[in-house]
Amino acid sequence: EIFIMTLNAYPKTINRFSEKISIIIPTYNDGNNLKECILSVLKSTYPLFEIIVIDDGSKTDEAKKIVESLISELDLTIVYKKKDNGGPSSARNAGLYIAKGEWIVFLDSDDTMLPNSIKSKFDFFNSCNDKKNIAGIYGSFIWSNSNLTQSFKKSCGPVSRNDIGIMGKVPGGAPAYIFKKKSLISINGFDESLTYNEDFDLLLRLIKSGFQLLGTNIPGFIRNVRNTSLTR
Repeated sequence: EIFIMTLNAYPKTINRFSEKISIIIPTYNDGNNLKECILSVLKSTYPLFEIIVIDDGSKTDEAKKIVESLISELDLTIVYKKKDNGGPSSARNAGLYIAKGEWIVFLDSDDTMLPNSIKSKFDFFNSCNDKKNIAGIYGSFIWSNSNLTQSFKKSCGPVSRNDIGIMGKVPGGAPAYIFKKKSLISINGFDESLTYNEDFDLLLRLIKSGFQLLGTNIPGFIRNVRNTSLTR
């Protein structure tokens, strides 16, 4: 059964001069990490519009209970949606198509977003001269098991598709980016037939469709490597 529950129907505070940001967090039987992820998002130095939690068919209602328990700590809209299990691409698309923000951030439920993640990307974006056809702005990230930064190159110009996923060049994972929603919609989001490398595929299709990616080397999130994580 698929249902939507909106908690806090409208944001209490919205910065009118900010882009509207939707944070999409898919989760699957991952309640403990989900709570930590949401709490990290709430520390953002850039005003957020909404958080969307997509429960991809978890066996319990733990994710729903966690969202409900955090209502008092939230100063923005949170949407909870549970759907039949369909995998990462399906979960991300489910969030994408109900998001109301102009910009989208995808986080895995075991990621930790850093407070300056979004602001650092927009600051870099505003420093670039060519802002046409920009679909995404990336940053770097930190490995939790080594505390080392996986750095990528700064780029105000269009990046080559040959650089996607290459260490030191352009990140291939969706959590490293903020995306313009309309650009993702125009290419029909993630390919739900893919079990792996759906992030790479999305980025390559964006470039093939004439969109540009740019980014900074400032870390935006901590990639938590756990025994059960796909990253590991």
